[in-house]
Amino acid sequence: MAKGRGSKKSSQSLSQQQSLKSLCAALGRLVERQAYSQALKKLEQIQKAYPGAELPATVPSLGELWYRLGQDYWSKHQIKLAERAWVEAIAHRYFAAYYDLAKFYLNQDRLSEAQTLLQGAFADGTLPQELGGCYGKILFLAGDLDSLKTLVQESPERLEVHQRHWIQGILALHAGEHGEAAACFAQVTQPVSPSDDPDLWLAYVADKQNNHDEVRSRLGLSSKSDRSGAASPNSALDQFTIDYVRRNSLDLPPHLASHRGSLKTDPGKFKLRLALDHAESQDYLAAARNLYALSRKSLPVSEDFAALEASLLQLGAEAAWQEDDCEEAELLWERYLQVYGFDPQVAVKLAETQKFLDHWGHFRQTLATIRQWLSLEAKTNPQHWIPQRYQEVLGETWYREFDSYLKSGTIEQRAAIRALETLEELLPGHPLALAARGFYHLTHGLEAEGLALVEQSLEQIQGHDRYYWIYYTLRSYFTTKKQQDKLLDLQQRFGKTYDDVPPVETSLTLPPWQQAFLHPTLLGFCETVREAIADLKPQQAQLNASADTVALYGCQCFGDALGDDLENEIKPKDAKATFELPVLAKTCDAFLKKTAPEFRGVALQVICLGLYRFVKRKKGLADLTKVYWQQLEQLAQTQPPLQVPYWVVRVMRTSKLSQLQKDLLAYLSRQPDPSLALAQLQLEVRLFGVTDLLRPLLEIAFKRDSHTPQLPLALATTFDSSSDDYVAYQTESFELARRIQDQAALAACRQEDAIADRVAHHHRMLRWNSSRRGRYGPLFLRGLLENDLDLDRLNDLMPRLLNLFESDFPDDF
Repeated sequence: MAKGRGSKKSSQSLSQQQSLKSLCAALGRLVERQAYSQALKKLEQIQKAYPGAELPATVPSLGELWYRLGQDYWSKHQIKLAERAWVEAIAHRYFAAYYDLAKFYLNQDRLSEAQTLLQGAFADGTLPQELGGCYGKILFLAGDLDSLKTLVQESPERLEVHQRHWIQGILALHAGEHGEAAACFAQVTQPVSPSDDPDLWLAYVADKQNNHDEVRSRLGLSSKSDRSGAASPNSALDQFTIDYVRRNSLDLPPHLASHRGSLKTDPGKFKLRLALDHAESQDYLAAARNLYALSRKSLPVSEDFAALEASLLQLGAEAAWQEDDCEEAELLWERYLQVYGFDPQVAVKLAETQKFLDHWGHFRQTLATIRQWLSLEAKTNPQHWIPQRYQEVLGETWYREFDSYLKSGTIEQRAAIRALETLEELLPGHPLALAARGFYHLTHGLEAEGLALVEQSLEQIQGHDRYYWIYYTLRSYFTTKKQQDKLLDLQQRFGKTYDDVPPVETSLTLPPWQQAFLHPTLLGFCETVREAIADLKPQQAQLNASADTVALYGCQCFGDALGDDLENEIKPKDAKATFELPVLAKTCDAFLKKTAPEFRGVALQVICLGLYRFVKRKKGLADLTKVYWQQLEQLAQTQPPLQVPYWVVRVMRTSKLSQLQKDLLAYLSRQPDPSLALAQLQLEVRLFGVTDLLRPLLEIAFKRDSHTPQLPLALATTFDSSSDDYVAYQTESFELARRIQDQAALAACRQEDAIADRVAHHHRMLRWNSSRRGRYGPLFLRGLLENDLDLDRLNDLMPRLLNLFESDFPDDF
């Protein structure tokens, strides 16, 4: 019998060895294909499945895989990802990555970070000795000569011999002792850093000593030179060679002449090449950023390049606008107008960006420029500008100027009155003139007169949304004044045109903190919480007044951790944001300390749900979440009312049903009606997001118990509310509840209708706001904003422009 067990163990061991060998072979194939991200996952899988197993020597470490992934990202110009990968490589003790990361920092003009990196590595002993020269070079570049002297005097054993000679030579060179420097550099027989060349330093010193024979010999410029072509065409030695050749009116040596066009002889050329590479890969924003950073003098002068730059500035600005980087869009459109002159399409987009950023002074200047163009255009091309069209478009510019004073709270300025009167003179009785005068009355307390005019304007334009901003300005007025009845009337009368159908309010009886979680975005969540707290009556506003009040203040922790200026901290469409975790933890801990013991459970529930819903994953988040989760778990064990909040959080933070199924079934078995308890749990989970985790259990329960209406309703909420499955299960639930007259189930169906309608309303508003920004507002939209960028021409230009880097640069490059 013992022999049988031994044989079984031997068989299992052999099977494990074969499985491990197979996994390692698969990992090797991924590495050969340079699929380093997949290789990382495969290696982590191996280490998890076979902890402590000795892997073949051919299997790279996690650190090495991160390092190779960084090199791969760098070759594809994905610089942020490259940096992150090299940081991970170092974290996994692959210290060769120090060189690439430090070089990366230098390329990004982040010298202080490179110095901090290598200084720390040298101090803690993780900097490989062969990179000691790199550390010395960084200190020299940073001008920290004292540290450089200390390094060679107090830690010579940490440096290789040729590194010490180089440091002594560079110190002598800095002191003007060229003979001493040459003697030191003559003893440097190996590269001081991976891409270094010992001849460079001897040539440099010889140049300082005006020893041109020595310089030419070292650089391969004399007949006696033996430098034939082994050099990299972009090495520091070759860049020095180019500089020396130009200063002394010489010809390039044969080994460099064929590479002349690809030499990175100055940062401008490097950035220009990078811009063209980004353009070729259709990353237009990165291309435009690189072009913007260049001096105008460093750019090529040619029709091809001008066409390329004009297109890239526009495409880059468009991309920035779509990514909510409006400041960048403004800079790029301004640059276009400065370099290429007035363009009405670009001016309109610039004006809308300035309006979005509340840059009112610049916005009005742009409007004035547009009006000047309009006047000239109407005289030059009268056939395109019949009087009615001209006056209407001109009137729009005056309305927008008036509106800018309205939005900035400076309506009393004489310029605002002038804009209003000019608009009324141009377009008497027009919806724009009526709306502008109406809003002027509203700001002066003449509400009846003002509303009558604005509503008259909306009635005239009902059915199309060209002047949508009139509707939304009035909507904002009612919201600010908290006139809910008038807001509802506005939405019912005119909202359909603007996709602003009012949500079902009557049956949504959720407390404000739960309503806040129905928002799909963090900004919507924070704004709802802030407004709900502002609406609390004095007796309700005390922190421990009720569980709902505590929960509301718990939600506020996330807004507080981001700061007062939420709109600048969070993009409108972002479901999550990157928080400073220490700040967030401090805010939550301070809130918990003030919370009464009887409300601590709901406080912890809100914090855990907020961490799951709104905080982007980063190092430390899992540990922070665990702190609050464990506290909630401990309370739930002794306080039965906290069982449901505990399970809601656990369901939301769990990715696989198997991870909680056993415990959940045990909990449900203790309930009077396990099927109903499961359905009610899912309907609670539904308030905080859509998850299908419990769907398999709900399907089993519904097959077993087809007479509980809450089960198909709960099943519906595991699907998106726009899906056919959601509609089918929801309808089945309602029909069943109506047939058996289950009042509790009917109430649950009405509640779900209200929740789904509110969520859909939030998504509609989010899409509307995004589409409004995407359209650049109404100005000239009906005819002047067709996109005239010729992408085919851009694609034709790219090969010719990239060819600049394979041949001689023009003299004025």
